[in-house]
Amino acid sequence: EAGKPVDYRFVEANPGFEKQTGLRGVVGKRMREIAPDHEEIWFARYGKVATTGEAVRFINQAQALDGRWFDVYAFRVGGTESRKVATLFTDITARKRLEEKTKEQAKSLADLNRRKDEFLATLSHELRNPLASILNATHLLRLQEDPSALQVEAQGMIHRQVAHLARLVDDLLEV
Repeated sequence: EAGKPVDYRFVEANPGFEKQTGLRGVVGKRMREIAPDHEEIWFARYGKVATTGEAVRFINQAQALDGRWFDVYAFRVGGTESRKVATLFTDITARKRLEEKTKEQAKSLADLNRRKDEFLATLSHELRNPLASILNATHLLRLQEDPSALQVEAQGMIHRQVAHLARLVDDLLEV
């Protein structure tokens, strides 16, 4: 129709075709009879092979065939005047679904990693601020005149423990 392919008729089909497409009894029928909503891309690709004789390999999803994915090799059969196209194809639906699942998992893992990084950044801020204040308080206590021995001992203990906690927080954040 105006040089644009609009349909194709099945001349032959083997058991592998039936198994991979789920279509039965297609010989002699047109694709539009079998799957009226079949995507235009299929007609265009096969039409180009029929009119130009140029073989083509492509991967495409057929929504009208239960959303199955196919890896297709289409080529002209017969002489240069022939409009017959043969196809060799493989149903790759399982592989495509696995690829999609893998992409979703990768996206989910990236999101989890981003949230972990945000948590650690917040944690470091929340832990370092009080430690810095406590450490500054120990320095102020050291400036006190005539501290008792107990105060000096307590200041040293607080200073050592805060410094130890600060190192632990730094190590945790590096991990």
